[in-house]
Amino acid sequence: MILKRPSLSFLYPKMRLDEMLELAASRLQEKPFVVYPRKITYKEMDDDVTRVANGLRDIGVKKGDRIAIFSPNSPEYEMVVLAVSRCGGIVVPVNPTLKKDELNYILKDSEALAVFTVSSLVDTVREAAKGTQVKWICTMDTRIDDLYHIEDFLKYSAERFDPEIDPERDLVSINYTSGTTGPPKGVMLNHAGRVINGIQGAIAYDISDRDVIMFVLPMYHIYGFGFILTQCLAAGASQVILSSFKPQEFIELTEKYRVSVMYVVPVMLSAMKAHLEKSEKRYDWSALRMVFSGATPLAPALAEDFVRVAKERCNSEFILTHGYGLTEVGPWITGSPLYRVKDIASPGIPVYDCEFKVIDVESGAILGSNEIGELVVSSPTMMHGYWKRDPAEGFIEIEGKKYVKTGDLGYLDDEGYIYVVDRIKEIIKYKGYTIAPFEIEAALMKHDAVTDVAVIGVPDEVVGEIPKAFVAIKEEYRGKITEEDILNWIKDKIADYKRPRVIEFVDSIPRTASGKVLRRVLRDREIEKSKG
Repeated sequence: MILKRPSLSFLYPKMRLDEMLELAASRLQEKPFVVYPRKITYKEMDDDVTRVANGLRDIGVKKGDRIAIFSPNSPEYEMVVLAVSRCGGIVVPVNPTLKKDELNYILKDSEALAVFTVSSLVDTVREAAKGTQVKWICTMDTRIDDLYHIEDFLKYSAERFDPEIDPERDLVSINYTSGTTGPPKGVMLNHAGRVINGIQGAIAYDISDRDVIMFVLPMYHIYGFGFILTQCLAAGASQVILSSFKPQEFIELTEKYRVSVMYVVPVMLSAMKAHLEKSEKRYDWSALRMVFSGATPLAPALAEDFVRVAKERCNSEFILTHGYGLTEVGPWITGSPLYRVKDIASPGIPVYDCEFKVIDVESGAILGSNEIGELVVSSPTMMHGYWKRDPAEGFIEIEGKKYVKTGDLGYLDDEGYIYVVDRIKEIIKYKGYTIAPFEIEAALMKHDAVTDVAVIGVPDEVVGEIPKAFVAIKEEYRGKITEEDILNWIKDKIADYKRPRVIEFVDSIPRTASGKVLRRVLRDREIEKSKG
């Protein structure tokens, strides 16, 4: 089956990522670009970006040079991203929780020239930079004597120059995949695709300069870098920027700054729901009009519970919607129309100028509606390829057109809504049956005691693999509920062959910063147990 939405290509300007800021600043000079942790206007940010870009050029940063950012969220993070764009460089956003060996791999692979970071991570950066091409390090918070500091770049003039960038051909970033199934790969993304994704999102969700957007999702992740930031720039919206997610702080700042749009991942919804249920305080979220969940599938039970609790405790009427994307398409490719969230289990329909096909995993044949296969997508926002890899890797050509292979199993229903079943590599094979871990996880999330869950396949000589569930439960249920209780409860919730055969209670589920379950970590633990 093929599904394609109307084209908006006539709206897409050919511009660099930083030019979106310049355009917004030209009409919204005194409008806040950031309202928290401090107020910064669009004009102030635009001028500071130019100053940093001039400083980078002065110390030798050239078109195409890779500049890594290893830091939590901050206004300075965005400033550096846009300044690197403005001077023609390529941003390499890196997860700040990585250890030195992991960071060393990315610095070597990307051949990064420099690293922007914060003082608490300098020791990690120094160690990781050994044996790489890194020439200098810059802190964005506290000054350290032998390193550059962001203020060193802000001393330069705000005089503009042309970095001679082709937005369609030249890269703005190399975003490394999380490496949940293998070593991270650098995804090459151009300027034009990020601009387009920002415009697509702003149009689809009515984002405007009246909105205040909560930005806590990591800027190094494509959800933050390629979706939230670009929408803010396209629409001229204001941002509340948080360096980490703390439920109480998130909830209180949503009230204080009259946040109208909230971008989250499901684990954040679960944490906020739990906090609101325990809190005696009531909040005013009356400005909130949309909550968008992405990065990982959203269990309908969690969605329903969050909406119910938030509306009861926060004086709020909002739409909860769900989307789907991946780093390789930069990232957003499906979303429910804002005023028609048909089924929260579905991340919606393809965005404008995005074409989906569902193909048979084995034969590559195009499948019809409601037939499960691999989702493949063609979009003007998709990657140029993987850095230093075969140019064909990650793509498939169908009838002369290039599509990105998502690696996800899914299907399209009769109305064109997309359903993502699970990652192909994470499917469990039990007695010849194919089981998607997320189906079991979604069922278990309906249990009153469960706060989080992850399911993997454990090797078995007789049946191939058996489903095992790792379950985190609420404090009040600890010691009062058993593995057998949950196994008995789920019997009439899903088909017999899908039922987990083993339950293990855990304190927490390992996840990436974007909320994806690190099933590889759980499988590795099982392998270690089997050795013992």
